[in-house]
Amino acid sequence: MRSVLLLTVDSLRADHLSVHGHERETTPRIDELAREGIDHRRAFSQGTTTSMSFLSLLGGIYPLANGAWMDSEPRYPRLSPTAPALAEVLSESGLVTGAWHSNPLLSRFHGYSRGFTEFHDPIPEGAAGGGYVYRRWHRRRFRKAIVARLKRSPRLYGAMLRAKERIFLMERPFEPASALHQRAARFIGEADGPFFAWIHYMDLHYPYLPGPSRVREFTGLRISKHEMNGLNRTIIDHRPSSLPASKVGPMMALYDTQLNVLDAEIGRFLDALDGSGHLDGAVVVLTADHGDQFMEHGHVGHWNNVWYYDELLHVPLIVRGAGKGVRDGLAALVDVPPSICRWAGVEPHPDMMGRPMDVDREMVFAEGEMDGVTRVAVRTVRRKFIWDVTGDSVELYDLDADPGEKRDMAPTSPEGVEAFRGIASAHLDEARRHQVRMAARRVSA
Repeated sequence: MRSVLLLTVDSLRADHLSVHGHERETTPRIDELAREGIDHRRAFSQGTTTSMSFLSLLGGIYPLANGAWMDSEPRYPRLSPTAPALAEVLSESGLVTGAWHSNPLLSRFHGYSRGFTEFHDPIPEGAAGGGYVYRRWHRRRFRKAIVARLKRSPRLYGAMLRAKERIFLMERPFEPASALHQRAARFIGEADGPFFAWIHYMDLHYPYLPGPSRVREFTGLRISKHEMNGLNRTIIDHRPSSLPASKVGPMMALYDTQLNVLDAEIGRFLDALDGSGHLDGAVVVLTADHGDQFMEHGHVGHWNNVWYYDELLHVPLIVRGAGKGVRDGLAALVDVPPSICRWAGVEPHPDMMGRPMDVDREMVFAEGEMDGVTRVAVRTVRRKFIWDVTGDSVELYDLDADPGEKRDMAPTSPEGVEAFRGIASAHLDEARRHQVRMAARRVSA
């Protein structure tokens, strides 16, 4: 058996890696990892949010095959107890397993601790759902007693909040990569035999707060703390209409700077593990759950799963230790769990819906359900089809002529729409049948 280190970066767009042609040198250390291994240039997530994509990335199933939701947070799925869990498969085969992150949507309450010998998340007992971390963050802004007094006067409270954000940067509600690396390095150093280690980074997730001096050093732009807070407030409060076109560049500069800082930290971590020999013979996988939007289609961030465009679905997928070279064929995150099993020398779980990544895909699917609305996307190398199943509206794009997905061909391509609708319908039917099969298998076991 072989060890596997899985690094996942929340909100990392593939097109912002410098090795993928981004205009800034954002990722010299990730670029190096790509040159040492296999760089999948056309890899796509199966969901546009963490909640959806990780059902594929750690469960090996398509999101709509999962069928389990948090009772307290009905907008968010949990990994179904009937679905396979990658760590569980590896642990039962003899690998020691560890995980470190600070994303509430990946907490034990959402089922992601299954199979891990060591599982670190800072989410307290009883807390669940994506709103938790932001509620905690808002509470920490002022002492509770002061907040209680100020809230009796909303205008005064708002003025105090605006004054605070003119002087101080927002607080990041997530643990930094350096803290996660300390825990992971200890675990890997003490591992007696092959291990599976997973780290999920929230450093690139908004709010983007690299600091004015770091932004100026990396991009040459002068962005004050007040402006930085305002740009992040636009994302957090879901107010893209308040963002003028002139501010998209500065917002992207914050993102790129934050990515560059994280890249350096990942490089130091890998250097330490390589230097100590703990990664000798191991496979290292780096990918992301989804990207972020910068007004390409009128939105910022990724707070909903409505938009199935490539700025959210196109993610990096880099594998060191299982070959070398650039792959231009389609790849999917649902294929990561069975591939990790094979690299580790373990048989994949029969309920995993992906397949090992040694053969390019003809098409990839993305899907999700939120607030009772179901959507699915089908992507080939040349075409993208997006279907709002609930509202029965469709979009179709020619990616060769229109890579930015700006010109909808659906009104003038009825035959193409019907062909893709048939493919999407068959996929959704299979996802639902697979959900039933997983439940039946678990009952019989």
